[in-house]
Amino acid sequence: MKSRSSLVIIASVAVVFCAGVCSGAVVRSESKKWDVSKPIPYRFSNSVDAVTKFYVREILTQFNYTCLKFEEDHEGVKKDHVYFIQDRKQCFQAKVGFRGGRHIVSASAVCPGGYSTTTHALHELGHVLGMYNSVNRPDRDDFVDVKSKNVIKAFRSHFYKESWEDVANEGLNFPFRSIMTMDEYWLSKNGKTTVFPKKSEDTLESRSNLSASDARLLNLAYNCPSPAASGKFILKLKRGRGLPKKAYVVVTVYQQDGVIRSKVLKVKSSEPSQRYFGYKLSFGVQTFKYCRVKVVKGTGRNAKAIFHEQVFHFPQNADSYHKLCEAPGDCDKHLRFKIEFHEEDDGLPPGDQDGRCARSPCQNGGVCENTPLGVHSYHCHCPPGFFRDVCELPFGELLVEVVKGHNLPNLDESQPGEGPASDPFVSVFAQNVNGTVVKRVSKIVRDSNNPNWGRQLLKFDYSSWLAFTLDVYDYDEEGPPRLLLPRRSFEITPTARNGGKKIYKACGKDPECSSYVEFRVSYEEIPFEPPLCPVGYMGYNCTVPYGQLDIRVKGGRNLTNLDASNDALSDPFVQITADGSCLTASVKEKTTHKPDTANPVWDETLRFGTDNFDKIKVKVLDANKGGKTDVIIPKKTFKIFPQSPDARTRLLRVCKYDNCAEYVDLEVTYMGLQQPDIFPLRACQ
Repeated sequence: MKSRSSLVIIASVAVVFCAGVCSGAVVRSESKKWDVSKPIPYRFSNSVDAVTKFYVREILTQFNYTCLKFEEDHEGVKKDHVYFIQDRKQCFQAKVGFRGGRHIVSASAVCPGGYSTTTHALHELGHVLGMYNSVNRPDRDDFVDVKSKNVIKAFRSHFYKESWEDVANEGLNFPFRSIMTMDEYWLSKNGKTTVFPKKSEDTLESRSNLSASDARLLNLAYNCPSPAASGKFILKLKRGRGLPKKAYVVVTVYQQDGVIRSKVLKVKSSEPSQRYFGYKLSFGVQTFKYCRVKVVKGTGRNAKAIFHEQVFHFPQNADSYHKLCEAPGDCDKHLRFKIEFHEEDDGLPPGDQDGRCARSPCQNGGVCENTPLGVHSYHCHCPPGFFRDVCELPFGELLVEVVKGHNLPNLDESQPGEGPASDPFVSVFAQNVNGTVVKRVSKIVRDSNNPNWGRQLLKFDYSSWLAFTLDVYDYDEEGPPRLLLPRRSFEITPTARNGGKKIYKACGKDPECSSYVEFRVSYEEIPFEPPLCPVGYMGYNCTVPYGQLDIRVKGGRNLTNLDASNDALSDPFVQITADGSCLTASVKEKTTHKPDTANPVWDETLRFGTDNFDKIKVKVLDANKGGKTDVIIPKKTFKIFPQSPDARTRLLRVCKYDNCAEYVDLEVTYMGLQQPDIFPLRACQ
């Protein structure tokens, strides 16, 4: 195996599953893909704080849904590795795929596009793993329109289409919601849309979390194992157009056990319609995942691809018909064929027929149990000291005993050996997973370069502690305290009760540690039980909203007339997307359109069902002939919160401008419900 290089990124996310067979494009060349036969090592620069380290590790666990694994290089001995940095001054744009050397990705707010650190970082990681922007797909014009004149000139290359010679879509449709998809105003120079869907029912959304379709694209690109089936595979040719008189159809079948089987079918025809009835190939396969089909002219090294290799997934029925085109979206030349697959068994481990726990998602010794809420639902039973969705959060009581100091610098003497000694004290900052910092300070020991604090106990109580920082100061009555030793930070994890205390030393700059402060740390694990949440909330910390959402669209006033050139008024309708879900995907609903009116009255109720919605996105559009739409009021986002059963309906006015001369009125009813007994928490962050 060839070695792979380093990669640099920062992020924190949670996995969210989305329905549909859709995703972007990925590098076609195997030389631009990482070696995933072994975990990719990673380490952190000294600039990365403890909270960021925690969330970086959390984002990497998302790839448990693929065969891409990451392993922390604590010793710093691996030559090729992932290197995480924090840089708030520069923006590094990652190149697509494996390039050799260090792959630097910046998670910085200075990067263009206006996205959060999380969204930008995961997007750049997608590039490093070989994923292209959705808008770079060669067939993007079938799904979206690009307005280059609205794009910042320096970034117009970000919207260029790639060639099917270089990219593959792995048989997946265009992704409207993905880590590689940007919203309609991405890199706009004038506030106008730069890219927008051709169909009004589609919405572009840049996800801050890895979707199931993103994971599927990576699984296909890297030939990852996935739920599969066993049986007899048969491919029958039907008809072709634009092929030479002699051609070779190459069929490669991929199995979950890693076996790759390939067969070549030689075909020839002198008929104009090129009927190939009677040509077929078949063979038995174990744990069938998918197949790749291509057409070539010639054999061996002289073989030349006529139709680029494309992926065809497991057929949902006994007879599955397909058309292999010269390139996706260009079917003037094509080959039609039929796949028959006669299934024998499901190929999944016994007792895990939907594969929910097959990838062992629970961390830190948690035990996975399937739940009845869907094919991706499971529950992790966490050991003491850890809790939350996949047992990823620590939980315990943190105690720090300050013991003694040795040979501390004397900042109070004007000449060596003369005058008083320093007055040292210790300041400890403990940091939890939410970034909250709690400070505790020791007593001051007067006139001593070798202070003894008598094992003074500093208590930090119960929380999800990740790390603590220790400062040693010299107290000065006439000014601010002065630092005696360099600041030191330490990562911590819960230990068993009565497991003893770990001894630490905060040393000076010299490598021999001739100057130091000694202290002892106890971080005892505590069994954590989910609390009984109030109505309208759920989750281990009762912060995830949960309820039933209904929105009544009343009417609009003074809406802009976008049809004035046709001596008509606009035909407005309202589109609302409810987001923040963990039990289902985002839900999008829309009203009917009202023809030729600037003051529409809908009085329609849109029902979004029950979920953990925390925001809604509202757009007012003008319906046109041919399915295209124009934007009357651009997308507005509003936070929503569950209400008690006796609460009043919330009135919401969606305005185009601050003066609210042009608006639409809504009534939002978000009825809070009691937390369900069992629920999949991994997506509820």
